[in-house]
Amino acid sequence: MTLTSTTLSQSLTGSEGGRTSDDEDEATTAAIESVTEAIRKQVLAIVTTQDEYQTICNEHGLDYEYNEAYEHWAVSDWLASKLAAEGEITGEVAGITVWGRCCSGQSISMDSVIQEIATSLWGNE
Repeated sequence: MTLTSTTLSQSLTGSEGGRTSDDEDEATTAAIESVTEAIRKQVLAIVTTQDEYQTICNEHGLDYEYNEAYEHWAVSDWLASKLAAEGEITGEVAGITVWGRCCSGQSISMDSVIQEIATSLWGNE
């Protein structure tokens, strides 16, 4: 049997050319969404400029997602390095290390990135 995109799709979804169930569609979508952010983080770790990042995304059909900072917070260099490792916007302005927070309207302790950093330090205490 020759492997084609159709046979590959059938083997991945378990279908014989018919429509998959809504549950399977939702599971496939959830699986794709669960790895997309990890792929973006890995690409950002490899490339050195936003132009390179956009080129790679274009070549591989990935959405070039712009993070938009809604709030700016002065943070320690240590926290900035942890945030940057998680793909957050960080930088320096007039000698002050800044985190560009991409959400607003909730406590910082509710941000998933802050919770992930805290969990990496203290576990699920």
